[in-house]
Amino acid sequence: NTTITDTTVTIEQLTAGTSYDVAVRAKNAEGASEWSNPGIGSTNAPGANNPPVFTEGATATRSVSATSPAGTNIGDPIAATDADAGDTLTYSLEGRDAPSFDIDSTNGQLSTKSGITLIVGTTYTVTVAVDDEDDGIDVARIAVTIEATAAPPNNVPVFTDGASTTRTVRDDATAGRNVGNPVTATDADTGDTITYSLEGTDQASFGIVASSGQIQTSAALDASTKSTYSVTVRATDNNGGSATIAVTITVTAAPVSYGCATDGAVDASNTGLVADCEALMASRNLLEGNSGRLNWSPATRINQWEGVSLRGTPARVTFLDLSSKSLDGTVPADLGRLPMLRWLNLRSNNLSGSIPSELNNLTRLERLLLHNNRLSGPIPNLSSLRNLKLLWLSGSQMNLSGNLPSWLNSMSSLEQLSLWGNELSGPIPRLTGMTSLSLLKLQSNNFSGGVPAWFGDMNGPATLYLHDNELTGSIPANLGRNTGVARLWLDRNNLNGTIPPALSGMTSLRTLNLRDNQLTGSIPPQLGTLSRLLQLRLHNNQLTGIIPAELGHLSELRQLAVSNNRLTGTIPSELGDLGKLGLLWLSDNQLTGTIPSELGDLGDTLGNIRLAGNNFDSAACVPSGLANVAENDYSEAGLSICP
Repeated sequence: NTTITDTTVTIEQLTAGTSYDVAVRAKNAEGASEWSNPGIGSTNAPGANNPPVFTEGATATRSVSATSPAGTNIGDPIAATDADAGDTLTYSLEGRDAPSFDIDSTNGQLSTKSGITLIVGTTYTVTVAVDDEDDGIDVARIAVTIEATAAPPNNVPVFTDGASTTRTVRDDATAGRNVGNPVTATDADTGDTITYSLEGTDQASFGIVASSGQIQTSAALDASTKSTYSVTVRATDNNGGSATIAVTITVTAAPVSYGCATDGAVDASNTGLVADCEALMASRNLLEGNSGRLNWSPATRINQWEGVSLRGTPARVTFLDLSSKSLDGTVPADLGRLPMLRWLNLRSNNLSGSIPSELNNLTRLERLLLHNNRLSGPIPNLSSLRNLKLLWLSGSQMNLSGNLPSWLNSMSSLEQLSLWGNELSGPIPRLTGMTSLSLLKLQSNNFSGGVPAWFGDMNGPATLYLHDNELTGSIPANLGRNTGVARLWLDRNNLNGTIPPALSGMTSLRTLNLRDNQLTGSIPPQLGTLSRLLQLRLHNNQLTGIIPAELGHLSELRQLAVSNNRLTGTIPSELGDLGKLGLLWLSDNQLTGTIPSELGDLGDTLGNIRLAGNNFDSAACVPSGLANVAENDYSEAGLSICP
């Protein structure tokens, strides 16, 4: 017997190579005790060596592309462990195909071998041996099969700007001058190098830097002779895959001096402000169009110019707010010459044309508000705007097209992205890098594909509007991991499948709008745990089953709309506990029974109720407490007020 006062104990005078039955008795201060179940242990002879043991057992499998270059790792290392402290393991290869591969003797990492050509579809067999250097006595072996697979399909480059883009250059540019920002592409294949070349109608007037995609002038240009050029940039990877993008290059007349320094608009000693003033004067006519609304003039002090604000010492143009000025021109590229600009607000005008890529030069910009205009074309690359917090390019008359740019995922400072009401299309790219995002409005576009499951890996945005698109598939259960979303609108898409019970994990939800889809199955009772929910809109789907009584726990709920589904059973009396409910739509289902008297308790708050199109009992009547609900369909439902 040995007394144990700690979690470990040493038992002496044991015989090597012997098995023992061991039991432990626990005893408390009052003397009560209990024995454990017996266990069996054995002892080694003193100084006995433990052999290595492979982690994967007696066999393992690996695969590698037959076209992999020499030195390519083949899966994870074939690793072993040794119970003897201080033992060093050495790995080696044996067997028929051992000469075709290499192994790292220190960690068991298999790799392809120089001078060896693997055959697609062939399975190679090797034996990995591991020795713990105890005189070679205890060597462990594992049989490994290696399959040589076909090379994975090559991913072609993808241009950051989509299928087309624009660039601008002044006609005072000499040969070799950069034309806007580089036209860049990315490649999903690790290690691929992209080379850029130039094609198209006007390629002779320009060149391109093969390594960067930077278009450059080949000769002097004259805007008065020709102001628009068309070229095609081709991006080719080192596996032969290529993609092209159409580039429209606009040549603008070199700016003339507008006399900002000589006519009194600014002091000549503030050269930075002189440059700002000249850039604004170059922009004035393009902004105004036919409106003639701006009072900008070299003879008027710049601090009196409409919409222009100065900050700093020396003063520079920092804010430009021309919202709601009835401007009907275009967004000038010369605005990209205002390096200290923090806010650019041109919203709610009648501006048309494309968004100039030169705005990407405004690296201090925090707000870019161009919404409620008539802008068209692709969204240019604005990835240099690392301080940008608000990007609003939305509106019912906007017509931006192309895919959602992948560079948005690098905008970690962006808090609000509003692109609703455009003609954007394609799948929604990964945006998990936008870690500051609180508002994402992508509704009323033509986005396709599924609702991205990676939204569940984010914390927010608080407002997530994806409605009125062409999204398909089921609602990902992974969304339930996002506890930061307060408003989730997925309505008016082509979603199918069931409502995931996991959405109950979205504990910040205030609005859940899934209406006008093709959802089936039952309403998850787990939704009754969303204690902050204000609106639950599930109407115009194909939902079946009963209305869960658990929805009566949603004490903050203002709207409950489940009409035009295939719901059955009776109306739960627990809905009478929804003391703040203002709208209740239960119409056009297959509900039976009567109208619970408990619903009469909602009379003080309820302003809209729909009950028609169900199969209520002939004796059913509306509780008297609901007699004065302003908007109701009692007559259509054939229901009278209970006595």
